[in-house]
Amino acid sequence: MKDFDLKLLDQRSYGLDRTYPECPNYSDDFTQQAIEKHLDALLNHRQPQ
Repeated sequence: MKDFDLKLLDQRSYGLDRTYPECPNYSDDFTQQAIEKHLDALLNHRQPQ
């Protein structure tokens, strides 16, 4: 996985640890888990060439 400059990413995203008033139930942890789950599923279903 690519390493990111978290300080720069935080600066350009207006703060990684900010609240999202439009979506009060938003969760970074849930989002990360969902992304990892689906990426793993893609890797496991990849057809060998």
